[in-house]
Amino acid sequence: VTFESVRVFAAVRGDGEASVTTPRFPLGRTGSYQLELEVDGYTLQGTNAFEVTSVAVSGLEPSAGSVAGGTTVTVLGTSFDVAAEVSCVFTRATVLSTNYDRSGASLVAGTTVTSTMALCQSPPQPGPGMSAVSVGFDGASSDFSTGLPFEYTRVPRVLSLAPSSGLYTGGNVVEVLGSDFVRSFDLSCRFGLRGNVAAVWKSSTRVSCAAPARGG
Repeated sequence: VTFESVRVFAAVRGDGEASVTTPRFPLGRTGSYQLELEVDGYTLQGTNAFEVTSVAVSGLEPSAGSVAGGTTVTVLGTSFDVAAEVSCVFTRATVLSTNYDRSGASLVAGTTVTSTMALCQSPPQPGPGMSAVSVGFDGASSDFSTGLPFEYTRVPRVLSLAPSSGLYTGGNVVEVLGSDFVRSFDLSCRFGLRGNVAAVWKSSTRVSCAAPARGG
């Protein structure tokens, strides 16, 4: 089977039916490809074209994280290849979101959930600023211009707790006061070695969480 000038082998599955794996198309090359089937030296031109869509991102959740990295980012988009290895590309954080630093981009491995969703962890950055996030499959990435902004913030600081003590059995709602808290689905509080408990973001300076039981 020939996709315009690219030829690939096909497997005949029965009378009038064959299967083929599409070749890798040039990055940014979208549109219709005319198919031709060659059998025993005879070339048959099909009336149907194969439509190629571009990989693009349409949403990030959360859209901000600490410069320390490690924020789990849900990337929403189109035409994600669930059979390929996915990577997320984070450009180097800069002060101006319209001037992304492509030379300092970081490539991190991710997980494809569906053809419209992937998960990646943000890499660390030397300082706060704006980064553009795009996705790539088997080494080919979407255009930086189609990436979405991801804000890198300073490392959060905890300044005080209210209340600072509670019941041995846990359950006390603790207000955590500080700075640079980022709204995120995976926001949590850690009480010593008791593990993480879910936190509720209220502002960049306040979150709340329920203290766990101390145990034996």
